[in-house]
Amino acid sequence: MKRLLTFLMAAFFMFNITVYAQDEKITYEQALRKVIENTDAIKNLEDSMVYLDEIKRESISNMNDLNVSLGQPLEKITPIYTQIIKLSQAIMNYEDQISNYDMNKKILKDTAEFTLINYLINIKTDLMDIAALNEKINLDTKNLKVMQIKNKRGLASDLELSTMQNNLAQENNNLSALNIKLQNDKQALNKLMGLKLDSNVEVELNIPNEKFDSDLETYILNEMNNSPLILMKRKVVSEAQYAVDTHSNLVDEVESEPVNNLKKADREYEETKKSLEKNIRSAYNDLKSLENNKKALAKNLESVKNIYNANLIKYKAGLISENALEESKINISQVKNSAHKNDMAISNLIFRLNHSYLLGN
Repeated sequence: MKRLLTFLMAAFFMFNITVYAQDEKITYEQALRKVIENTDAIKNLEDSMVYLDEIKRESISNMNDLNVSLGQPLEKITPIYTQIIKLSQAIMNYEDQISNYDMNKKILKDTAEFTLINYLINIKTDLMDIAALNEKINLDTKNLKVMQIKNKRGLASDLELSTMQNNLAQENNNLSALNIKLQNDKQALNKLMGLKLDSNVEVELNIPNEKFDSDLETYILNEMNNSPLILMKRKVVSEAQYAVDTHSNLVDEVESEPVNNLKKADREYEETKKSLEKNIRSAYNDLKSLENNKKALAKNLESVKNIYNANLIKYKAGLISENALEESKINISQVKNSAHKNDMAISNLIFRLNHSYLLGN
């Protein structure tokens, strides 16, 4: 299943781009629809179903031909039986893949949405970081002017002035790098949606706000029975068991391969269950940590707001400078940004918890 999921994840990114020439504002739902419509992996999955059906019919025909050959001498029957069984297993595999079509299509669509969410988070984070750094640069520019006056009057050393100038220069360099990152992230989003890289399309940055209020142990038990990861591994075990049962009347040399395959399937099934449970528990613990951080940030925000209000009174009374007041205002923006990033991390994690096969990403 891990190989299949890896293939589906890789296939998702191997899509042809249909170019749209338009400048518009689109919703999250519209953006998701564009991503899905411009993903060839889903179309390739549909085409593969047609191919598998053809191969299955051909295998059935070959097996029927072999059945006719069973009237030969005894020494020739065993290899014929072996071929029949291998074809039978192949047919079961084809039927299994065809029956997994809906499940695989859902995985591709969820992967598309998960990727879109991450791209939107990147852009939203860029915008917040740029706004916060601009505020800091504006304040530090004012502080530099004050420092220059102090330096001329001998109230500040050349080292202090030089340090402030270097810090401001580094902040401007960081701002340039953030703007470049923002443009790159916007281009990546345009490509994901099948648009021209330089398209001026604004996507409403509304990250899905799903909930996760399940009891952990109940949720794990449910996923152990219903997760696509588990269901597909369970089918592999059933197929391997069928192969062993079918070979039960054959010689040991022929029997050893299906028996080993069954042992391997059982082992991988148990490993998948353990891995999935581990990923769920880890994600759940991370979610609780983020939720606790959310509470701490809310208290911190209230605290910095109180400090700002107190400083505003002091500023009006002439007890502190305008720059000192601006610093306390910037502190509010920084805490708000941290809270917003924490909320986005929660949304991202809940989305993966609600689609447990994405937890390995």
